Amino acid sequence: MNQDHARARRPSRQQLADEIAREERRLAELIEKARDARTRLEALRVDLTVSKNPEAAGAATVGDQTRSPRTSAEKVALFRTLFRGREDIFPVRFLSKRTGKTGYAPACRNKFVRGVCELPKIKCGGVSEPGVPSC
Repeated sequence: MNQDHARARRPSRQQLADEIAREERRLAELIEKARDARTRLEALRVDLTVSKNPEAAGAATVGDQTRSPRTSAEKVALFRTLFRGREDIFPVRFLSKRTGKTGYAPACRNKFVRGVCELPKIKCGGVSEPGVPSC
C-alpha cells in the first residue's frame, strides 16, 4: 500500500517534461537578461572611462581637424567604443599533442558533456542550445 501511495504523489512523465520545459524557458530568459545587463554594464564602463578622460574617446576634435588616438589608453578606449565584445565568450589556448602546435579556440561550456557535445564526431558550432554559449 505504501508503494501505491508513493506513486499517487509522484508526477507523471508528461508533468515532469512540462516542468522541465518551463524551467528551460525560465533559464533562457534569465541568461538573456544577464547578457543584456552585461552589455549595458560594459557600455556604462566605457562611458565612465570616456568621461574621466575625454581625449581617450578616440578622435578628439582640434579646430576643424580630427586627430588619431596617440596613447595606448586612447587606442583602447576607441577600440572598446567601436567593438563591444561578449563577456560570456572567450578564447582557450590549446596544445596539439599530435603536431605540438598551439592555438586558440572559443571556450565551450558543453565541451565533452555527454548527451550535449558530440566531439569529435560533430565539430563545435554545429550544436547550439538557446541562451547557452557554445563554440
